Amino acid sequence: MDKRGETHVEMILTFVFFIAIVGIVFYQFNPFKVETSPSDADYLLNNIISSLESEVYLYTLVIKPENFPPSQTSATIKVHENDLEIDLKDTGLGVSVMDNDGQQISYKIQGNHLYFDWDSAYDKIIVIKASNAITRDSNNLPGGGPQGEYYSISTWQNNSIASKSQALELIGRYNDNYDLLKSELGIPQGNDFSFNIEHDPPLLQLTSKEILDNLRVDSRNKLVEFIDSDGNIKFIEVSAKIW
Repeated sequence: MDKRGETHVEMILTFVFFIAIVGIVFYQFNPFKVETSPSDADYLLNNIISSLESEVYLYTLVIKPENFPPSQTSATIKVHENDLEIDLKDTGLGVSVMDNDGQQISYKIQGNHLYFDWDSAYDKIIVIKASNAITRDSNNLPGGGPQGEYYSISTWQNNSIASKSQALELIGRYNDNYDLLKSELGIPQGNDFSFNIEHDPPLLQLTSKEILDNLRVDSRNKLVEFIDSDGNIKFIEVSAKIW
């Protein structure tokens, strides 16, 4: 091989070596990745929690047993918000009716009237929740029953609470449409993220993106109220990571 050929081979090897070095540098020190900060993790966690929330209408009723006819086993409430009636049937809100110990009570919905079972075995406080996060449970409870003079509304409120239905939807979007979700959450193109919802039993498996050893990871966690499809509310931990 003459010297010109040797020089040509040397140039090719040098170029290949240069490309390999550049590839290693990009792998180790990705120049397009934006350095994260603790405030980014706070922002991400707040957005994740907001994405998990469902509206929950909550009523606490105090039964007045002294006014209750002995033969009567059901009562009714006309659900309202700020004096504006909510038609439960038209809005598709699911309903949960429980006693003060969290035991489910049978109910029936007719328009915006909610009829529910009552007998002396239950506590004198009944909690009613209405939300899209709750699965409607139909039954054959007969309509009718006494009106408001047999109970008083102790409290009612409209809360935003993390829900199982929203959690399953968010996990599904992370697994199936990650880039779009990342954009909607305001995460820079060069960064990645994941989140976790501590629930027993576990929810859908989140297929988290890989975190390379050399990357800085910022994380945050928070206890939030969580409502399941039966209307049970408890506290769970939600965490988020960005890198």
